[in-house]
Parts: sequence; C-alpha cells; structure tokens
Amino acid sequence: MHVAGIALCAVVMLVTLPVAVGAQERAPLVSSAELSGPLPLLPGALRVPIDLQVHLHAGRNALLGRRYGDALEIFMALERRYPKSPIGPLGRMLLYETQMLENLDFDQSEAFVAAADEARKRAEAALTQSGAEPWGLFLKGAIFGIDGLHSMRCERYWHALGAGLKAMSAIKASRELASDFTDLHMGLGVYVYFRSMVTRKLPWLPFFPDRREEGIAEIETSRHGSVYTPYISEVILTFVYGHEQRSDDCLRTGAEVLARFPKNILVRLLMGRALGDSGRYLTALELFDEVLAIDATNRPAMFFAGRFRLAAGIELDRARAYLEGFVARPPTARWRGWGNLRLGDVHERLGDLSRAVQCWKLAAQDIPAEPEVKRRLATAEHLAEWASRRPPTSPPPTGGGR
Repeated sequence: MHVAGIALCAVVMLVTLPVAVGAQERAPLVSSAELSGPLPLLPGALRVPIDLQVHLHAGRNALLGRRYGDALEIFMALERRYPKSPIGPLGRMLLYETQMLENLDFDQSEAFVAAADEARKRAEAALTQSGAEPWGLFLKGAIFGIDGLHSMRCERYWHALGAGLKAMSAIKASRELASDFTDLHMGLGVYVYFRSMVTRKLPWLPFFPDRREEGIAEIETSRHGSVYTPYISEVILTFVYGHEQRSDDCLRTGAEVLARFPKNILVRLLMGRALGDSGRYLTALELFDEVLAIDATNRPAMFFAGRFRLAAGIELDRARAYLEGFVARPPTARWRGWGNLRLGDVHERLGDLSRAVQCWKLAAQDIPAEPEVKRRLATAEHLAEWASRRPPTSPPPTGGGR
C-alpha cells in the first residue's frame, strides 16, 4: 500500500495544469451548476481561462467521485479543444493511474504511457514557446512528477528519484514567480514527505534528512487554503496519517472525503487498512465490504476482507472465498504470494494442513524471502517429521481371555 499511496500523490500535479496562455474562451463543456458551492478561482495574474478552471474542477470531482466516464469525456474534450496544451493527455494520465491504484495493478499501463508521451510532447512545445513563466515551469514539474511517481510504483527507483528532483526544481521556480499560487504547497509537501519516507525504506538511496513533519505541514496548508487541491490534500493526508499510525487523524480526514465523495474507493481502502493494522478488525471489515458493494471485483478489498476476517477469527469460509478470488486474479506476483500465504493460514485454521502447505509453497514461489512463509513451511515440515516418527497405535483388544 505504501507504493500505492505514493503513486496516488500524482493527483496533485494534474488537476492544476494550465493551457497555453492566450487560449480562446469558448462555451463550457460542463455547466458550473454541476459543481457544488461557489467556484474558487486562481489569481487573475496567472491568466488561466475561466472556462478551463471550471472544467478542471469538474474533472477533479468526477475522478474523486468515481465517475470515470464523465472524467474521460471532459479530458478528451479538453484535448480536442486545446490541441497545443498537455491538459487533456495529462488528465487521461491521472484517470488511468487512479483506476490502476484502486486495484494496485498495472492493467492500463499501455494507455498511461501513450498519454504520457503525448503530454510530454505538448509540454515541451509549450515551454519552448512561452519561456520561463510560472505555468510553463509548473507544467514541467507536473510532467516529471507524474513520471517519477509512476516509476516508483514500477520499482524504477533511480529514475523516480531523478524525476522527482527535476519536478521539485521546476515547482520551486514556479513558486518564485507566482508566490500566491497556494496549490503549489501540495506538490512541495508531497515531495518532501515521500522523499523522507522512501529514503528510510530504501537505505541504498542517497540520504536525505527526515522532514516528514515539514511535508505534512505543507500538505495541510494546501488542504485549507488552495484552489484545486484541498480535497486531494485530504486524500493524501488520509494515506499519510495511516502510514504514520495516526489512525484517528486518518479516519477523521478520510471521513471528510467520503462526506463529499461517498463512492470513493481509495479512501475506504486507506481507512480500512489503518483500522485493521490497529486491531479494529470489525470496523475495518465494514469499510472493505462497502468497497465490494461499490465494486465487487476490487482486488485489494478482497484481500483485506479475507485477511482481517482471518485475524478476527470470524467467517473463515467467507475469508477463504475472498482470498481464493484474489489469488485467481492478483494485481501482481508479489500480491499473489501474500494472498496464498493468508489463504494457507485460513486452511490451517479450518484444520486442513495439507491444503495449507500447498498454499504456503505457492507463496514461497512469489515471495521466497518473506520470513512468514519460511516459518510456516518450517513448522509444517516439523509437524510432518514428528508425525512420521510416532509409533503406530496398538489395536484395541478383540475380546477373549479373562
């Protein structure tokens, strides 16, 4: 979930992207009546067309509300309307990545890469034409940011680190030219926090000081004072607080997102994970069951619905069914390994050690270095050896004698 949470932060970069300065105002693709409450707008000095801002708000809300068809329609229309701008392809990048994040998979990687290539091509042309302006620099940061975050999910760590450094350099330069653009706090905070987190997780990366609290403060600033990113800041903070084991803050922040976007799956997954990891299994299961009511094929929810039923010692047959469905269509080989590990644990709890060992052996093929797998197989081997050495039980007397 950590990598999934990192990639989710790409949302920040995409919802605030501009079109080329001077784009002609046109009839809106959606009505501002579709947006709840007064529409916050960027400072006029940034020269972002009102038409575009309306549609960025609408596209963001469609994504967070899981109206993916609407979001795609908005971004495709923007792509046609502003053929020299990267906003359309970048919107599609966000859409594809969001859908993949929901299942922790890479099923739409081909579409994502194609959209990224088109976005980079348009961005380079726009930057060459406009020069060092806030929007051009921010655009460059967004391109490198989403590229780095996707690379992190693909475990291309050196590429991700380099892209992240370039992204932050561009965003900082943009802030120097447009200090009143408060949405930039989101990108800066995300980079500072996750750079610290990843450096702690991967010691072979260059050392950076632990600045997680500084990153959190930047994200909170965006949450309370930005134009486009307050809701997205809440999604990111739901992950961050869960990762920091601040489960109450995680739940409170996530609840604010769900109050606005009740069909959001990502936030439910993050909240459920935080609850389950803190031992509140039954409440966690309510959230995962809600996810499956929204999307019965959601793979992370299937895994955790099985895992936390096992942890709570309830509905083991149902836990087995969820985990069997999960390993039949896992997001990745590593997730398949974890699924087979937990499925083996369920079989053991149900008294079927033979099937448990089969599952643990399958898990060992995908996550061979995982200590839990090694312990399970060592214990099973010890039990089998002990059983083979037991003397045969003497048959009971057949009668006769006194």
